[in-house]
Amino acid sequence: MQRRTYQEGDRRIILERYRNLPDGPEGRLYECAFFQNIICEFTLWQLMPEDGILSFYQELYRNIEPKSFLLFYLYDPDPEPHLRQICKERADDAGLFISWAG
Repeated sequence: MQRRTYQEGDRRIILERYRNLPDGPEGRLYECAFFQNIICEFTLWQLMPEDGILSFYQELYRNIEPKSFLLFYLYDPDPEPHLRQICKERADDAGLFISWAG
């Protein structure tokens, strides 16, 4: 699978998704979707530098700051075995991401 560069359309799509997050108890956000998935996309596929990721999250936070929503974080008291299993499932022997999409 070929890596691609970050496009302005990508930023607009993600920002719009979070701008449309419902306010109040209807607005539920999972930490994995808010942080992990986006960071994975930016670092693995778009090779975005850390300052670009930080800049993006600053903009994203400015867009959702006035909203009142629930942020769910799943706590694991012993993450190491789970992280090792995830690495086996999502990376090859060279540590490269495996895409399960088509």
